[in-house]
Amino acid sequence: MNGKKVTKAAIDKVLADPVTDALSKHGITLDELARRLRRDLDRKETKIIKVKGSIFDWAEYLEREAARLNGADPPAPAVEKPYRVLASSSDETVIAIDVDAIGTQVEAREDAQKLLGLYKERLELSGPGGGPLSYDDIPAEERELLLAVARDYERRLNEKNAKRGKEAGKKGRRKRQDRPGAHEGR
Repeated sequence: MNGKKVTKAAIDKVLADPVTDALSKHGITLDELARRLRRDLDRKETKIIKVKGSIFDWAEYLEREAARLNGADPPAPAVEKPYRVLASSSDETVIAIDVDAIGTQVEAREDAQKLLGLYKERLELSGPGGGPLSYDDIPAEERELLLAVARDYERRLNEKNAKRGKEAGKKGRRKRQDRPGAHEGR
């Protein structure tokens, strides 16, 4: 070597990534991201539902009354109920149900898959210098992906056009029927 001593600090400085350092200073580390992804994969949300009538658990009521008549302590609920009663009257009951937050869970799954490299962020569709690609130059796995994307795009266009066609047909019929004298022959 040239006589200079290489230290760990010097190596760390050379290998340091300014973006990673800035994120780490604010607590955004790989461990923190992983912890939050895990939390979001299991995310729940509470739905509030109004039900006509009252909700009454006869089995629980009978167990409580039997214990009261026998002079014993009321039994603890054997199974946690899938709902919570927020308000109740003889006409309506408002309950809260915890359900999976599907949107958040799907986004977290997609983020995790991107981090693991399971999604391609960008698909190059041009050859060298921006020119066209020959079919033989496209790798087989990318050909399959391109075909799948093209089929999906075609299906969506067909669905969209079919809906537009139905709507246009309905509008056209209404206009002819609404015109004065439309029921008369020409």
